Amino acid sequence: MAILEDSKIQFRSVVAIVGGMLVLTISFIGGTWKLALVMNTMTTQIINLHDDLENVKSNSYTLSRASEQALRTALENPSLRVPDPRDPNKLIVVYSAATGH
Repeated sequence: MAILEDSKIQFRSVVAIVGGMLVLTISFIGGTWKLALVMNTMTTQIINLHDDLENVKSNSYTLSRASEQALRTALENPSLRVPDPRDPNKLIVVYSAATGH
């Protein structure tokens, strides 16, 4: 059956073309939706990894913090030999002013 009497375009052809366009549009929208969900998940994972990295940085025992702790221990305990974290072959020794050593 032709759409118009003088045209050669069949009604079945129009339905097939419109149906195919609808299927392609729905597939494109579904793919875009899925891509958005994957991107959202990746963004969340990146944010969580960044937060975990900040926690590791703030909770790690760095060389400068270890050196400070060793010096504080040596100052609080005169004549105690404390290994220097920067070079374990060296010792930090603080003598009391009263003993002179």
